[in-house]
Amino acid sequence: MRRSPLATLCLIASLVPGAHAVESGARPEVLHPTLEHTVMVGYQGWFRTPSDGAHMGWAHYEQAGTKDFSPGHAGIDFWPDVTDLPASARVATSFANADGTPATVFSSHDAGVVDVHFRWMQDYGIDGAFVQRFAEPIVFDNEASRTRLRATDDVLRFATAAAARHGRSVAVMYDLSGLPANAIGRVLQDWRHVVDDLKVRQSPAYQYHRGRPVVAVWGVGFDDGRAYTLDEVSALIAFLKDDPVYGGNTVMLGIPTWWREQTADAIADSRLHAVLQKADILSPWAPGRYDDMGGVEAHAERFWAPDRAWCTAHGLDYLPVVFPGFSWRNLKGAHGGISRDDGRFLWAQYRALANRGFTMVYQAMFDEMDEGTQIFKTSAKPPPGTFFASYDPLPPDHYLWLVGAAAGYLRTGRRMPESIDDRPNFGAANRYLRRGDRVAYDAVPELAEAHRRFFQIGDALTAGATGRVPLAGSDAHVSVTGDWFPRHLWSTDASASVTWELDVPAAGSVSLKVRYPGDPNLDHATAARLRIIQRGLVLDERRINLRENSLRWNEIAKLQLQAGSPCQVILDQGGASGSLVLFEPQLLPAK
Repeated sequence: MRRSPLATLCLIASLVPGAHAVESGARPEVLHPTLEHTVMVGYQGWFRTPSDGAHMGWAHYEQAGTKDFSPGHAGIDFWPDVTDLPASARVATSFANADGTPATVFSSHDAGVVDVHFRWMQDYGIDGAFVQRFAEPIVFDNEASRTRLRATDDVLRFATAAAARHGRSVAVMYDLSGLPANAIGRVLQDWRHVVDDLKVRQSPAYQYHRGRPVVAVWGVGFDDGRAYTLDEVSALIAFLKDDPVYGGNTVMLGIPTWWREQTADAIADSRLHAVLQKADILSPWAPGRYDDMGGVEAHAERFWAPDRAWCTAHGLDYLPVVFPGFSWRNLKGAHGGISRDDGRFLWAQYRALANRGFTMVYQAMFDEMDEGTQIFKTSAKPPPGTFFASYDPLPPDHYLWLVGAAAGYLRTGRRMPESIDDRPNFGAANRYLRRGDRVAYDAVPELAEAHRRFFQIGDALTAGATGRVPLAGSDAHVSVTGDWFPRHLWSTDASASVTWELDVPAAGSVSLKVRYPGDPNLDHATAARLRIIQRGLVLDERRINLRENSLRWNEIAKLQLQAGSPCQVILDQGGASGSLVLFEPQLLPAK
């Protein structure tokens, strides 16, 4: 028999020591009463060095699967700018600067470092931070986990104190990734520890919303094989909201992009929406869901605007997530990534939100150099000899300034322009940005139209259960075979194919053009087979590289077609390696 969330909560409470302890001390004056008109960053605080006292060696600097941070084993794609840090906080590495001196980094397990980070937030107009707490060190009872949890506690203490000094806010964010089944009680126990021992809710720096302290829970509803259940999540929400001592919180949930439609990255469980409605704020994860400025616009139309309408109708607040770009070339050896486009990509996200009346944003991430999503200062001159990206020729603080400038629009309700604002006293950087603007922005309408079209194709295939389906506004029909990722975004099935059937109203010479989605992970097939067939005859067959020239029309062949008989355009792997993706063909009179 399935246990109800309330019964689960009661059982958990009876098993966890200290379930009826009383939080000591009166709650402070609320200095940060609302998330409205704010930009909050995600603060990982997870970088460690062998000399920092955390006893974790190198952590999050090293390449995945190693414990060594040295040339050939880097796990970060940007090098931190340590200029503003105290000399005592700069940790020498085996990497060398161009002048031969040791290149230095920082440890998050240093109160002085965290203080500088929150001072940067103050200097550039960023309101506060969601400080991360991860499931693994909370749940598992071994020395490595206990060591990691102690270091996590220290960073939360440092962040809370630094936020108070610099007029910023903090809120705890639990990332449930990796949480085993039936372990939610350990998360409840940890929140008691955070409240009683770390006393975060007694700090004037703690972030409130709807009159209550904010607690975020990330990882609800994702379709990636998570072991914990919706019943367990419901119990956690009930505890955080209703417990007489440790409750009274505003609960924010980090959820998948497709939560409303419950496809792609979201589970199809019919109970999901009921669970989400138990919270106060929904915040769908966006990094990697679009990869250019056209994709931003299409995403805003497809997700942000209707998501907010759903939340408003159900009495919830909505906190969209933005990110500056993405890469993990060093961490996982994956070339590609999502270009920052000198900040235009991030500016476009803020613009899409601000000009639609959104007033609060979750900025991912402040410090995540190992996935290339950081916005804090990074070095313009990283150690040579290893791949490290930089913001150069833009200044090391470009993204801190950009986020602060965008936050100003959110706070005041002003409309954001298409181009990044000129920055006072940064003439060279402004001229550099203006020189690249037209090429970047002229491409946006075509890219946005392509993203919208692929949403439409995926919708049609999903609704048609992969059968031969028509496309709105077109005489074409499309079908797929084989196993596909939900919404037919891609397939690794060697037998998969996409077939288009196009009407040929008049005989003559035509030009065949095709387009296909972008490939930020560089895992699409480089030699996919494209065949053009009419009346059972293969008129043309060739290999195309799905990693190149994506989202734009590419001329493939000139053909002589006969009137009155459909033409089939078929894409499959044809024995090649790499992912197959949706594509769209176009027949035009040949010039």
